[in-house]
Amino acid sequence: MGIALSVVLLSLIVVGIVIGLSVSSEPSVTQRPSVSITIPPSLNALPQQTEVEQDGFQVVRAFGDEGTGPGRFEDGRALALDHQGHLYVAEYSGGRIQRFDTTGKFLSQWIANPDMPLPALVAGRDGIVYVVQRGNIDRYQGATGEKLEPVSLPRNIRVSTAYSMLDGGLLIVTGSGRTEQIIRLDAQGREQVSFEIEAMNVEVAADGLGYIYALGQFHERGKFDQAVFKFDPDGTFINRFGSRGEDAGQFRAPHAITVDGQGRVYVSDINGIQVFDGDGRFLRTLKAGPSIFGMAFDEQDALYVMERNSNQVRKLVLSWP
Repeated sequence: MGIALSVVLLSLIVVGIVIGLSVSSEPSVTQRPSVSITIPPSLNALPQQTEVEQDGFQVVRAFGDEGTGPGRFEDGRALALDHQGHLYVAEYSGGRIQRFDTTGKFLSQWIANPDMPLPALVAGRDGIVYVVQRGNIDRYQGATGEKLEPVSLPRNIRVSTAYSMLDGGLLIVTGSGRTEQIIRLDAQGREQVSFEIEAMNVEVAADGLGYIYALGQFHERGKFDQAVFKFDPDGTFINRFGSRGEDAGQFRAPHAITVDGQGRVYVSDINGIQVFDGDGRFLRTLKAGPSIFGMAFDEQDALYVMERNSNQVRKLVLSWP
């Protein structure tokens, strides 16, 4: 009888264990608060800022961050705008070109030559994007990235940079060493003006009247110097302004040059963007960033800049006359 009782007790213990396991394996009925997760578009997920007041300007839009996704940059330098306000940003290495709308929304991208540096790109009023690589100027449809026939250069030259003129033509720089050449092409690619400048690493811009401004480095009396050279539309030298130094109106490490709708000249430097009138008189410095490699004005005279250190595009509206 003792054995039978032991068997019964043992059976009850086994049944209890099985029932306990079955109950514990049921999912918990405790309800947790639901969490709504919204995954924003990748561009909207990037750091944004608007209406940031600075001395002389407002940052009304800013976007970008480091990376390879939409609206992100690894070595963004060149920047251009077409007549519809579409923005193009190119990486110096890898050939990547991204296209954005007027609000900074990512639209598309394409890859130019991934194996060659991309020092410059400009956008024509017809929506064609001109890309400087390998000493050539390649042409792309801005909306699709479709590659077109390259610009037929007037002779065997190697282009280092370019600037889009209001009449549809191009201003290009060729050569290397202490003397470079500036050539103006019309909308059909025909050479109109050609002249030499005793400077190197030249960047160019032009105003609405066709006056040409060339930012360059040169040697004078055995010393290294930097300045902006002004030429009339026929290539005749007019004057020179700026010099190497730390004071207002001087350059320490300039990167880019452009001109606004009022004929003022903007030179990006390590201390900010220095502004001059058309005759070379220093006006002020805009503290917009220490490494601005690309600058372009839209048709409302808002200034777009590519700040390389922060991997950020910024839209600046001037708040001074």
